[in-house]
Amino acid sequence: LMLHFFSSSLSLPGNTMMMASSSSYSSSSRSLSTTFMTMNNKKKTNTSTAPKKGGFGRWRTTRTIFQTTIMRAKMMMKAEMDDDLESRRHHPQRRRKNISASFSTRATKRSASLSASSSSEDENTNTNYNNSSSSSSENNTRNTDNNENNNTTNNDEFILYGSQGSRSPLINWYLYEKEVQFELKEPRDVSNPHPFGQVPALRHKENVELFESGAILLYLADKCGELKSDEAKANAYSWVLWANASLDPICFKEDINGRVIDTGIKNETKGMRRLDDVLSKREWLSGDQFGVADVAVAAYLLYVPQFFQGVSFKRWPNVAKFMGRCCSRDSYAKAFGPRVQSYLIGELMKDVDGN
Repeated sequence: LMLHFFSSSLSLPGNTMMMASSSSYSSSSRSLSTTFMTMNNKKKTNTSTAPKKGGFGRWRTTRTIFQTTIMRAKMMMKAEMDDDLESRRHHPQRRRKNISASFSTRATKRSASLSASSSSEDENTNTNYNNSSSSSSENNTRNTDNNENNNTTNNDEFILYGSQGSRSPLINWYLYEKEVQFELKEPRDVSNPHPFGQVPALRHKENVELFESGAILLYLADKCGELKSDEAKANAYSWVLWANASLDPICFKEDINGRVIDTGIKNETKGMRRLDDVLSKREWLSGDQFGVADVAVAAYLLYVPQFFQGVSFKRWPNVAKFMGRCCSRDSYAKAFGPRVQSYLIGELMKDVDGN
């Protein structure tokens, strides 16, 4: 009877599954109660072996199975929703229409300009076609030039190799922040340029291949025009390399096999104390505006509460506020998902409460 109940509850999604659980629980409780009443009337049994009164919740083994079943069902639904969100994120034709008002406005303007240009080209083509054959050859030349330009644009596209469960979303974060178009490919793709077959890795144009998140971020920052001055370059190089070399070992403690087993954020550290002092005097590490240094540092910090739930940043209130400002950005939600963003904001609000 219990196996039949759990198999039927797993096949129902969402609220329907919970309703089915309630109805199945009621019927099973009545059936079991009747059975035990009959047994007690016919023959006295040892009451210590009979289930305790109070219903479903008091049977420890059954309750554990029920909770495990619900947890697995929720994980399956979450995985399906995350896969659907990831598909919409990297396929513009599948995105929701109301992701962002700014994107919608930009898309409308772009569509209008393309429509106007295409209509004018059609009118010119018809006129030239009716006037002379030489004009037709000029149109063919113009189309050839346009095709060459399109090929050049495709060659200049950024191709990112990564997955949602790796560190590659921090690269997505920066690309979304700068509104740079890119193509996402799986880590096992044969064109992955990483010499060790890992992620993240980046391919740009025909001959540019990069690996390691810090190197990729600095390359993208340079291409996006963020590192125009020597001061900007020095600041970005310093913080990005510090994040990879010094902050990473604080956030993630590994065993001899390279597996993460704990975090140093549980205890006071010199590096975190110094970072909190720096952030007490400025809003962003990149300067007056959010930039690549903030992505590099905040990405590592924001991974900690995701992997180690319950870890607090109350010791460093300025760091906690900085993390909250970073994960509240729309580009972070696009890269890591709105659920992750909502969870992090809730956790960080607890840390900065009263500060």
